[in-house]
Amino acid sequence: MKRKALRWFRLTAGSALLLLGFVGGFIPVLQGWVFVLAGLGLMAPESRRARRALDWARARVKRDKADVSSTAASREKTTDE
Repeated sequence: MKRKALRWFRLTAGSALLLLGFVGGFIPVLQGWVFVLAGLGLMAPESRRARRALDWARARVKRDKADVSSTAASREKTTDE
């Protein structure tokens, strides 16, 4: 019974955060991606789709960080010359 309640809570709260995140994507004051990631994080233990989406988002953040650092390194080389 406790496991069912926890599952229900995670899926409901995660869905609410996802919805808030998608709405936040259209409202400039609200940072939607924060709520999307939080919702996926809540839902990941219960949903295979949420887990895959969260893994994809993590990989994308790592790739973008690498792109930014390589761009910054190339800028430093051009400014030093």
